[in-house]
Amino acid sequence: MGVIIQKSKLSNVSKSPYFFTNFFFHKTLYEIEPTLKKFNGKISDCCTILSGYAFASGDYEEEGIKLLRIGDILKNGTIDYENMNCLPSEFVNKYERFTLQDKDIVIAMTGATIGKTGFIEKSDDE
Repeated sequence: MGVIIQKSKLSNVSKSPYFFTNFFFHKTLYEIEPTLKKFNGKISDCCTILSGYAFASGDYEEEGIKLLRIGDILKNGTIDYENMNCLPSEFVNKYERFTLQDKDIVIAMTGATIGKTGFIEKSDDE
């Protein structure tokens, strides 16, 4: 197994209100920065930014639509699809705007896990 080296300017790190120097912080910058330079603007000029939704735990079911919670994001930035809670299938239409797509970036914005980042890589069964 090789070592992955990701370079980032210290000035980019210092712009963050949180001091993240982990691999996924740099990966996010590496993925987004070329797009920002291309559009020469704010991230919201080239990406759609949505807030999440706090579904009631009383709505959880054994089977149905998988619900991504911050705890489902592993330390390496991948998603633990095996242990996710589910929501009723009829929620798919009512809450369609919260459906995650392949290559979406999920970032915790509040609480003790603020800054925790996950990358959505959907397969056919997820």
